[in-house]
Amino acid sequence: MDLKCLGCDTPIPSGASNCPMCGAMIRFETETCEMKSTNLHSVGLSKSKRSINTEIPKKEAVRIIIGVIVGFCLFAYFQVKHEKNKEIPLTAEYEESWQGEINIDISRSLVANHISCSEYRYKSSLEHSGEYLVECTSDGVVWRKYIIWAPIKKAIGPLK
Repeated sequence: MDLKCLGCDTPIPSGASNCPMCGAMIRFETETCEMKSTNLHSVGLSKSKRSINTEIPKKEAVRIIIGVIVGFCLFAYFQVKHEKNKEIPLTAEYEESWQGEINIDISRSLVANHISCSEYRYKSSLEHSGEYLVECTSDGVVWRKYIIWAPIKKAIGPLK
């Protein structure tokens, strides 16, 4: 049986797994008793026998997908952790003295952001209405600072 590479038309010696000229992989199909060759020369040719097998095995595809998902989760975790530990500069100007009376908007914002305080004091922003610098304590000893945007119930902190 005289076999030729479908990619470059070079005669193929019996038992060869690759074309000696272009390196195309040779595949013998028992059902059709035809020799098939796959290489880069066969891309886009009209003969159906000349094609590159680009299928990724299912197990390999699943591993790739899982790897991408795990990588994304790790990236997101460390990004959030970094943002929480990042020092936020207090660039806004606040009133000079601390206010100690209850402010319902600040109290609602603290609750909405799961910040527990037994006591808090605050300074209003001189630049932005509804923005407050809040010091909060649960034990009366350790005070933590937060910036509160009461109109949207947003809080960041504790600040360093």
